[in-house]
Amino acid sequence: MKNLSFKIEDDLHCRLKLGATMEGRAIVEILKDLINKWVQDKDPFIHQLKSMPITQEEVSPETMSEIEAAMKEKPEGSYEDLSKELHSRKKK
Repeated sequence: MKNLSFKIEDDLHCRLKLGATMEGRAIVEILKDLINKWVQDKDPFIHQLKSMPITQEEVSPETMSEIEAAMKEKPEGSYEDLSKELHSRKKK
């Protein structure tokens, strides 16, 4: 386990502490959740796959239009989320 420490402005700390108290959670728990959510979409392999161009030769025109529609609606998100979105559309 690593120890992480950093400085934040007093006002930001007060607001963070107040928000944590209102939720009944520890500040460290909130920060870990936020860091986990941020890191989740930073997997280098997934990032590389998302940035790779898709060509017409690789997929059917129907699938290509579904991919383009999903990417317009949700340009961010994990591969799993986008896959679920496409899969649920095909069922309709």
